[in-house]
Amino acid sequence: MAATRKTLAGAALGALLLLCPAPLCADGLEIYTPADTPSPRATLKSFIDSCNELHARLIEDKHFDRNSAEHRPLAMRVLDCIDMSGLPEFDREISASEAAICIKEVLDRFELPPYSEAPDYDDVVASAAGEGLRRWRIPGTRITIARVEEGPQRHEYLLSAGTVERSRQLYQEVRGRPYRTTGPPVTRGFHEWYTDTPANATIAALINSLPAWLKHDLLGQALWKWVSVIAIVLGGLLIMLGLYWLHGRLASDQQHRLIRYWLTLLLPIAAAFVPLLVSRLCYTTVTLRGEALYVISFTCNLLTFLALVFVVIGLSNRLAELIIASPNINPQGLDAQFVRIMMRLLGLGAANVAAGLTGGFPVTGGFSRSVVNFDAGAVTPMSSSAPVWAMTSKQKAT
Repeated sequence: MAATRKTLAGAALGALLLLCPAPLCADGLEIYTPADTPSPRATLKSFIDSCNELHARLIEDKHFDRNSAEHRPLAMRVLDCIDMSGLPEFDREISASEAAICIKEVLDRFELPPYSEAPDYDDVVASAAGEGLRRWRIPGTRITIARVEEGPQRHEYLLSAGTVERSRQLYQEVRGRPYRTTGPPVTRGFHEWYTDTPANATIAALINSLPAWLKHDLLGQALWKWVSVIAIVLGGLLIMLGLYWLHGRLASDQQHRLIRYWLTLLLPIAAAFVPLLVSRLCYTTVTLRGEALYVISFTCNLLTFLALVFVVIGLSNRLAELIIASPNINPQGLDAQFVRIMMRLLGLGAANVAAGLTGGFPVTGGFSRSVVNFDAGAVTPMSSSAPVWAMTSKQKAT
């Protein structure tokens, strides 16, 4: 029985290999091979070869698609050679990608020793009798390959966390130097290509047809990227302002049309997703890089948080009106006012708890009171000065 199963399995495997296209069975699967990092020599060779292979593929395709079955495996093989433990988790892959390209640009400007002079696996094993080979600095550079002591890549030799952290600075220091003419192939203009080229093939073709002046570098980004970012940000702000304006118009009659008042909550909810869409477009479509991307991402995340605070407090106001809609409560009476105050306090508490959990507490205190005034229709200067007067009077009384 076992022999029969082995025969059937062998026949199935043979049929699969015959039917499988040659590129998929050979070269297609080869790109999924991880980097070889058991020694400084293997890591250095894997990193340089993988960068060269990725660069050649991207130049041929004229764009970089992170979800492509051809691009992403090559990019991940490059990142296999990097110690990313010191990078922030929320944008680790983005930071590591730029660091890898900066390191490759540095290596392309210095004469590298032959691979045979770099420590190999035998040197690592021989040094294990003592303290072990912990790090190796590439001669003539500030780039170090170090052994990882903990984590999933333990005992692998990777481009050190310190090298990754200061990779951009190292590149800025040597970017004016000419490329070397000996040793492994170089990737000329890799960093400029990375910062200037969009991820979408259609957009890449459109960018190639733009005038040359729109491709000039300005503050680390191509000029066309700044134009695109400004257009996307202004469009997002106009959409958010339009949604909030429409919300204010439709929610002004909450006492008489409670159902419509509840439905208007969908408008600020939709507005909260607009900054996320703006950040996504800047990252995936425009392919913004570096500090500009960090600023846009942080600003969009902050706007999303503040918009969600608006939603939470708006929800508390609607819950108050739902309770007041009971036939036993006079909408103009003292009980109704007490319900409104309590629900708004609960909304402020929920917003402040969320702010404390996410690190946004210093912003929420002042913003949440303004949200209460705006959602309740109190938009005059007196609505802001009244709480200040009340606090001052209380202090004088004490």
